[in-house]
Amino acid sequence: MILEWDLESRLFEVYSQFITLRVYDMIGREMRTLVNETKSPGTYEIEFDGSDLSSGTYYYKLTMGSHFEIRKMVLLK
Repeated sequence: MILEWDLESRLFEVYSQFITLRVYDMIGREMRTLVNETKSPGTYEIEFDGSDLSSGTYYYKLTMGSHFEIRKMVLLK
């Protein structure tokens, strides 16, 4: 599964920011940290390998400074 996100300079300043991208299960347990580093504005993709996780609904949270987004994904095997 490919997760994609944008760090648009008009929304998040022109400079690099510290970014975290984490995957959580339905009850809020952190299952993975996919990104934990400084990134410049741009479009990014990361491959998520959930082969050792059960089928089900998961959430991923992208944190950029004081801003964050949460999205839902369904993992089917």
